[in-house]
Amino acid sequence: MEEAIAAYREALKERTRERVPLDWATSQNSLGTGLASLGERESGTVRLEQAITAYRDALKERTREWFRSTGP
Repeated sequence: MEEAIAAYREALKERTRERVPLDWATSQNSLGTGLASLGERESGTVRLEQAITAYRDALKERTREWFRSTGP
């Protein structure tokens, strides 16, 4: 899981919000999932707090309007 988190962080250096906003949001969401998974197994809340930040960042692009525009 540590390697996956590191890989998502590296990917976010290339998949910037400015260049590819929806890909950036997907990577942020995946990073959040990895951090949450690790955070559930660890004592303390650092990873869980990082996961929340990543999820919130993803929601900057994955807005209600975006979901409405991509729905049926």
